[in-house]
Amino acid sequence: MKIGLVMAGAMAKGAYELGALKAINEYFGPDQIKYISGTSVGTLIAYAYSSGMLDESFQIWKDINKQYPKLFVRTVMTSDYFQDVINRVASREVAAEKFYVSLLNLNKRTNCYRNLIGQPFELRRDYLRASMAFVPLVMPVQVDGNYFIDGAFADNIPVLPLIEHKLDYVICVHFDKYNYTFEAPDFDKKVIKIVFNDDTELISKSIFATREGNDQMIEDGYKKAKLVLDYVFSGGVEDTQAVYDKIEFLNSFKPKKEMRLTGDIAINNIAKVTRMLTKSKIIE
Repeated sequence: MKIGLVMAGAMAKGAYELGALKAINEYFGPDQIKYISGTSVGTLIAYAYSSGMLDESFQIWKDINKQYPKLFVRTVMTSDYFQDVINRVASREVAAEKFYVSLLNLNKRTNCYRNLIGQPFELRRDYLRASMAFVPLVMPVQVDGNYFIDGAFADNIPVLPLIEHKLDYVICVHFDKYNYTFEAPDFDKKVIKIVFNDDTELISKSIFATREGNDQMIEDGYKKAKLVLDYVFSGGVEDTQAVYDKIEFLNSFKPKKEMRLTGDIAINNIAKVTRMLTKSKIIE
């Protein structure tokens, strides 16, 4: 079977995604998920997972708050500890055949998707660092003469690179209040959407890492993902039509349906980001 995985950006709320991957791993191991697309912290977590570092990732996440019970996300992302984590993750090869990272190219004012497969360590490291460059908290990263930042600014649910691959299922983990329908109907019916839309303490959960909060988000992420996957695959993973029927049934109960056109969203978001960065004198 051809399985895809999409991991959105969430900063400190990436702990939810880590818990979700624990549940996903009960159905599909890293060697079975061959097509991956991620942005922001979702990229780093997905890359670690595909390289066989899931168990190690739980410890890495816990060690973020080893000395302090609460840390501002900028402190974490610019620390020597976190840069070492990126180096360790980037040094490994992944099981995926395609691994796309969503980025925003500041020089060209465009969003792009870089495939990390086949790239040398230095490029993998730099693109992973760029995917975590959430300005103005973390400055842009220069790669091959261009400056890149977190692709979440333009496209925080990077399904687009996977649409061209004829996949059986796509597991999409993201954070949003909308029940998005993705632009290709035949693709959308195959997407298992695991959505975390808890608006309570949204800002604090995103920009502060706390010991108790991390543990709770990992647990909640696991429970939510397991609930969805256990239902969708209750008849097994091989009966694709039965799985599609269950995906459709789940989607029918979700409010606030909205068609998501990646290009339109990216153009609008890039315009907003350009104005913000120009005002902040990060770009001219």
